Amino acid sequence: MPCARPASPPSSRGGTGTRRPTTIGLATASAGWASAASGERQRVLLARTLMNEPAIVLLDEPSARLDLGGREQLVHALDDFATDPGAPPLVVVTHHVDDIPTSMTHVLMLRDGRVLRRGPIDDVLDAAALSECFDLDLALERRPDGRFNAWARR
Repeated sequence: MPCARPASPPSSRGGTGTRRPTTIGLATASAGWASAASGERQRVLLARTLMNEPAIVLLDEPSARLDLGGREQLVHALDDFATDPGAPPLVVVTHHVDDIPTSMTHVLMLRDGRVLRRGPIDDVLDAAALSECFDLDLALERRPDGRFNAWARR
C-alpha cells in the first residue's frame, strides 16, 4: 500500500474546514450526482471526506469501477493532493501499480496478512518483491513520468 508523507507536520498545517475543489479536480463538477461520471463521483466523495479535516486519508482501491479516463483523472488528483503541503498524509491501498500516484513516498507490501517489504518506494517496489507478493513472475517498469507498469512474464 503506497503512502505519501506530508511536507509539514499536522500541527503546522492548520485547518479551514474546507479544501479548494480544484485541488482534487472538482472545478467543473456536473450539476448532479445522477449525471456524474464515476471518476467525478470518486472525487466528490474525496472532497466530502476532506471537509472533516481528517488527520489521515486512507483510500481502499479508490480506482475500482473506474474506466481508464476516470482512473487517470483520479490518480492525477491524488497526486496533486499528496503534494499539497497543507494536506493530511495519504495512504492508498491498491493491487494495481499503475494506480500509484507519482508522489507516493513509501510502500507496504502484504501477502496473507504478513509484511513482505516496507520502506521508501524506490528501495522496496521492484519486480522481485511484486512477484513474491502476487506469487507470479512479474515484470515491473517505471515510466519516464514516474508511474509504474507491471505485467506477467511468459
